[in-house]
Amino acid sequence: MTELTGVHATIQSYEAFRAIGFEYDHYREMLTPMLREFLDKAAEVPNDAYAAACRKAESAKSALLA
Repeated sequence: MTELTGVHATIQSYEAFRAIGFEYDHYREMLTPMLREFLDKAAEVPNDAYAAACRKAESAKSALLA
């Protein structure tokens, strides 16, 4: 279960940065400090870590369905 918490955090961070990365890049000073800090970390999630997390999430879904 702990592993899936990390999987969720990786996916959430990666996708959040992609969703509001424009605002982060262009209007960073207008974001709340909490959101800026989150996006600072989210910007560092590598593509391969995201892909691995997605594979693990899919495996977990398949296991639940089995």
